[in-house]
Amino acid sequence: MRPFAGPEAHIAHVSFLCQSEIPDFVQANPERRVREIRLFATGAFMQNRPGARRVAALRHGFAPYPGTPRPTHPAMSKIPANEPDQRADFPAGEHPLARDAFTKRVLLVAGAAIALAWGLLGFDVWRLHTQRAESAELQVASLARAVEQRVTRTLRVTDQTLKLARDEIAANRLWNNPAALTAALEKYSPHLEEIITVSFVMPDGLSIAQSNPAIPTGRRYVDFGYFKFHSTHPADDPFVEPPFVGPASGQRVFTMSRALRSRQGELQGILVAAVRTDVIAREFAELRIGNNGSIGFHHLPSYRILARQPDHEGTFGRDIGHAGLETALAKAPIGAFEGAISADKVERLFAYRKLEDLSLAVTVGIARADINARLREDIAGYLATMLILTLAIGGSAAYILRAHRRERRLHPARPSAGAPPPAATD
Repeated sequence: MRPFAGPEAHIAHVSFLCQSEIPDFVQANPERRVREIRLFATGAFMQNRPGARRVAALRHGFAPYPGTPRPTHPAMSKIPANEPDQRADFPAGEHPLARDAFTKRVLLVAGAAIALAWGLLGFDVWRLHTQRAESAELQVASLARAVEQRVTRTLRVTDQTLKLARDEIAANRLWNNPAALTAALEKYSPHLEEIITVSFVMPDGLSIAQSNPAIPTGRRYVDFGYFKFHSTHPADDPFVEPPFVGPASGQRVFTMSRALRSRQGELQGILVAAVRTDVIAREFAELRIGNNGSIGFHHLPSYRILARQPDHEGTFGRDIGHAGLETALAKAPIGAFEGAISADKVERLFAYRKLEDLSLAVTVGIARADINARLREDIAGYLATMLILTLAIGGSAAYILRAHRRERRLHPARPSAGAPPPAATD
């Protein structure tokens, strides 16, 4: 009998490949040897024992070494007799589980191409998001400048009115003449929708003149902030009071006031202008930014809201939760910060500006969710693109490898000069 010519030869060959893994007492019983070798071939592969790959390859019809025949014993193979020999897919003398250098290079290039594509697209998403965030910051800064100019115009007109009326009253000594005071206030009162009235309050807190005849006089304002400020501070500075609902007009207002003093510094009266915030908030509504943006006009000493959009009516006079704004103002009068300064607790990117010479500030914020909304759209689009690219690269690599294997079957490699010839079989 020639080598490797029958079941016993297969058993001997597998026993050799197992490297003496089968105990000696099993060798005496050929049938048990077949059974044990079959169990060994399965169990050793699962346990990663030495020789497992070669035994598994032999058991499934592959040739671990040149010239090894296809197993024919039923205990050694489950391959049907009419199934084609799978060894034909591999060149002679090559381990069936090994990958040639060309296959490795194709897989390496495909993997590198996919990784590079993912990296480039990820960088592009980050770059677009960064540019969008920078653009949003510039946008809120520009809008904050426009809002500052808008409220500054109203405040300058109001302050100019108070100065002109005060000079007229001081020059003509009108502070004890209610009729003359009323005429002077009406003369210099601007025709602005946001200014409700200009009042003259005596040193005892009694209002004796109004530029708006619909606002009654004779009310005392000794408990108001502007009266307390001018009664105790001799400096000639304007004072802006925190927001409140006017007791006479019933509207949401804040006041700007200046004191009238004698040459000796004695308080002779206070001129007070009531500014309606609903008009300012209505203009803010036309400048809203994003779906969840906000524009605010704030009284700094109290950090209360003078005017705000959205929800001016619900947030008027409320504390803005000023930690973020206060920290930013301590660093610079103009800048930006992130946080939530309103009752809605929405995280926003804010640009802020403190008004010159006044304890007031404006803020313009764009919601972080509005900035990230485009990011989610970008990620969804790029993921779809990456899926297509990955499938295209993987499919191309698979096509190349299939063509390469077909070429190898048609043109198998020639054995080297020193390799022994394959063993003959019956």
